[in-house]
Amino acid sequence: MGTFFLTAAIALIMLIIGVFVIGFFGTLGASLIAGILIAALSSSALSILAIAASLIYARLREIKEGVSVDQVATVFD
Repeated sequence: MGTFFLTAAIALIMLIIGVFVIGFFGTLGASLIAGILIAALSSSALSILAIAASLIYARLREIKEGVSVDQVATVFD
């Protein structure tokens, strides 16, 4: 649980800094470019959170049930 919160905090800091930097350029008249950059930054931060959640889930399942990622992947073969 702590790992997920740490990853979420890092993603939040990345978003806050990015929004301030991109927002500065948005005030200079490049609001369309700033909007596109904010969307790209948000999607990258959320993808980091999604990857972290899936890795935490796989590790917890491996600890609890002794099922590794390779054994889970064999279900889809």
